[in-house]
Amino acid sequence: MITEWFIGIGVSFVTWFAGLIPTFDESVQNVGLMSMLAPVAVGATGLGAWIPWTLLAIEAPIVIGAYVISLLLRAIKSLIPTISG
Repeated sequence: MITEWFIGIGVSFVTWFAGLIPTFDESVQNVGLMSMLAPVAVGATGLGAWIPWTLLAIEAPIVIGAYVISLLLRAIKSLIPTISG
């Protein structure tokens, strides 16, 4: 009974939070998004002389993966009880 009440509170909170997110109309939103990203894409093409994109495409996932793995290991380690004095 109490568990159902907690689940009901959780469902109500998620429903309320999801209601805060406005509806997404692709045809209108994509036009605005693409017009905002176009200058960024044009500027990024000029960075090719200074940034080795092929090397970055290999190294960035490795570094991000190492961070994610270390975060997961820390989370697992925090769940393991230790003997304390």
